[in-house]
Amino acid sequence: MDEVLQRKIRDSCATLYDCRQKWTKSNVKGVSVVNDLINLKLRAKYVESDDLGILSELEGFRYEFSAKLMEKIEESYETLRQILATLIRLLTGQMQALTVLVWNNFKENSAVVAPFETLTANQFSTKFESICEAFISELSVKKCIVENLLATDNYDTLTLYLTTWLHEPYIGESVQINLEALILETKLKNQPLFLLQLLVDPFE
Repeated sequence: MDEVLQRKIRDSCATLYDCRQKWTKSNVKGVSVVNDLINLKLRAKYVESDDLGILSELEGFRYEFSAKLMEKIEESYETLRQILATLIRLLTGQMQALTVLVWNNFKENSAVVAPFETLTANQFSTKFESICEAFISELSVKKCIVENLLATDNYDTLTLYLTTWLHEPYIGESVQINLEALILETKLKNQPLFLLQLLVDPFE
């Protein structure tokens, strides 16, 4: 087995692992921002409607408070857009490199040749593609949430957006199982954490 090719596959798996870690961190930040946005929107809705007439005699204060809420909403929304942009970057370039790498080097023999020990080249590509497709599907959901979040102030809809962002329906247990299989197969699991990080970015 070509050691250079093994190293490239191992590096790609390390990159995928790093993408998963960064995605998780960005998703947690996104949950916090979506939650803040929902609270701000509901407060703005209350101020706007003022069903109890509490603010009717304080029109100047009401206007100023509403303006500040809208400013905070816009700031939070921009933060959410930046988080989405980060998630998009994680899905480009390196995340899809391994599939191309494996198919280009094995082609007809992909079902029988094992780059390392257990998984054939075909199985490597299948698992890698499955992981990438799950994240691509999840990203499309998050895009939809970002595009529609400001367009509604319905409590049930906003709660659905928050729950969906938090639980990531397309990134299930199978994604983690496939990722673990790739990490174990390439022996990255036995590497100390700092060495795994160096594989991902040796200059960081």
